[in-house]
Amino acid sequence: MPVYEYKCDSCGSVFSELTSISQRDGGQKCPNCESTKVERLLSVFSAKQGMQSASAPPTCGDCQQRGVCPNAQF
Repeated sequence: MPVYEYKCDSCGSVFSELTSISQRDGGQKCPNCESTKVERLLSVFSAKQGMQSASAPPTCGDCQQRGVCPNAQF
């Protein structure tokens, strides 16, 4: 089963949940406030893979260096 990321519309908490594809868009509860008003997020991994080649290291958002910035959080 895939892991999906969600953001709670009530408290803003971001959380991950292991769930089936058929149930990815319904029934999730925020572990912080137990609200069911959650939004499925686009995975950062799949978004980055689609925007750059798999062999290119990620770019640091602060200094725009590729894969060498010690402050980069990839």
